[in-house]
Amino acid sequence: MHVCNISMGTTKKNFFAVLHDLADKAYFGNTMLVTAANNMPNPSVPSLYSSVISVASHDETSDPYLFYYNPIRR
Repeated sequence: MHVCNISMGTTKKNFFAVLHDLADKAYFGNTMLVTAANNMPNPSVPSLYSSVISVASHDETSDPYLFYYNPIRR
């Protein structure tokens, strides 16, 4: 597959290294991961990694073109 949506994330620090390794393996294997970003002020993984695209939701309806995301960095 070229794109994989994994709508999950965690704030637990003990998952940081394991998920980072998996996200990087997917990236270097030419599979793009789309992950869920935490909607709370706390950072979550894997949405913080530069090897994934992360998305979040919001309840602001005044601007239908407002998007929160973490773009891939190359």
